Amino acid sequence: MHDFPRKGEAGRQGRCCDALIPALGLNRPLLVGHSTGGYAVSAHAASGGECSGIVVLDGFTLDGRKTPEELKAWYLPREELWGLFRYGWEASADEVEQYIENICRSAPEDWLNAGIDKSLVAAFTRRSFMPQGSGFIRRPTMGEIALVSLPDPERQIYPAVDLYDRITVPAGFLMASRGLYGNREEDLKRVVRAKANRHFIKCECGHNVHMLKAAEIAEFIVSRFR
Repeated sequence: MHDFPRKGEAGRQGRCCDALIPALGLNRPLLVGHSTGGYAVSAHAASGGECSGIVVLDGFTLDGRKTPEELKAWYLPREELWGLFRYGWEASADEVEQYIENICRSAPEDWLNAGIDKSLVAAFTRRSFMPQGSGFIRRPTMGEIALVSLPDPERQIYPAVDLYDRITVPAGFLMASRGLYGNREEDLKRVVRAKANRHFIKCECGHNVHMLKAAEIAEFIVSRFR
């Protein structure tokens, strides 16, 4: 398994695929990425990385590079991320279990987890806590998220809508109606219409579409990319 980008390796999210693909013995795979993973596979394809196509699950970059701040990094609301996920939280085993219990209790009304079986929510959340010392840390940390969201100056890859201009392989874009981009449908459709080998589907669900609409995603992939 390829290590997470380390300090000083800005812009490495897309490059993670460079090491992972040969390590798994894959030959021009179809890459599927959810949320920030969608940016990873998009950046990989935009840089000319090896793949036969990409499928992006509710993880897009739809804004232009208009300001120095947008040139330097992908905007991420740190306070909102902490409130939602507690990325980087150092917790005891008891705190982790209490947190998981709270997440499962609120899941039916939660915009991310509504409709997902509670056992799946618990397993998914538990895997995000990695052992550290005598306790656990919620991964990824804020620093890791900020690091991989930086542009890759060497390859001229930036987290902005012009990223898609450089993608030539077939691409599928799956938007969750109640996800992070539910109000950006027309912006995403413009990206899709830009090239004939692109496909769009909208799922009626929240952001965790891979856990809510697995069969629908599989059908979309098989029908468009076989």
